[in-house]
Amino acid sequence: IETSGVAYPLADYASRQLQSGPASCHQAGRYGVTVERQTGSQDPERWPVELRLMVEPPVKGGATGAAPEGSSGTPSPEPPDGTARPRSGGRGFTDAPTLGTGVWQDEITPGETHFYRVPLDWGQRLSAVAELPADDKDQSTRLLDRALAVHAYNPARGLAKRGTAAAQDGESPRTELTTAPVAYGNRYANTGSAVRAMSFSGGYFLAVTLNPPQLAPHLNSSVPVVLRVRIAGAARSGPTYDKDPAEAGFGLTAADRRAAKQHAVAADDDPMGVPADDSEKAVLRVVGYAGIGTGTALVLGLGAWTLIARRRASAERHGPPPAW
Repeated sequence: IETSGVAYPLADYASRQLQSGPASCHQAGRYGVTVERQTGSQDPERWPVELRLMVEPPVKGGATGAAPEGSSGTPSPEPPDGTARPRSGGRGFTDAPTLGTGVWQDEITPGETHFYRVPLDWGQRLSAVAELPADDKDQSTRLLDRALAVHAYNPARGLAKRGTAAAQDGESPRTELTTAPVAYGNRYANTGSAVRAMSFSGGYFLAVTLNPPQLAPHLNSSVPVVLRVRIAGAARSGPTYDKDPAEAGFGLTAADRRAAKQHAVAADDDPMGVPADDSEKAVLRVVGYAGIGTGTALVLGLGAWTLIARRRASAERHGPPPAW
């Protein structure tokens, strides 16, 4: 859920594809990158921006096809049950802790965004549900149904999926999302950016934002947020790279797999999925540009902590914003 009048951390990337992109992008050489701040904001202060350049190694063989037909439209996996274990989220991509399949709980203050890293292998997809306690007064979710925003990002910090509200009155307020399976061929898909973003194996990210009190009056202090995470699907074989993709920020290392197992709660699936097993009326966007080629992919991920006109007034009422 994205609500007007709320500041969200943003991240995005752009790509250059030799096989399906315009002819002007097929030439080798130097490409320029620009980052522009859109006009119209009443906030005169500078906005902090993180830039990250990632180079995907050339592929020399292996499985480079798309995900199995219909796999992105299959029903969402059931969220795991069980007792939530404490896990504090990071303040950005770089300090996001690793999560595996399981039920987790974090304390989040209204206006904050917490980040978590989830390793996904080829053929696997991510399902996540973020929950709040129901209103103690009348057990209604109507005041809280827009209080939680959840976003999933790929290893290049590209937006992979936006969460949607899924609760009815009498149920705990929750926002959920499910991604398409990870497949190298997704980058050539015509089915939308949500599928194309699932083109790399590696560390994916969940960003959970708790909206400020003006949208949910009952949320005037930190609250427990339960995060139900499932890594669904068995790991498949992927492309064979000419160099180690993990050195460029893609793919999974043995340490990733160990961390996922270490930080996983017992569930129906193995943590890595082996059986036994999307002004005050809109958030301003900052977009990073880079290039992807068939053999070499240049990916620029950027995170922009966007600020809005109400920030100062909000700071006076609720204290200063967190330092990123």
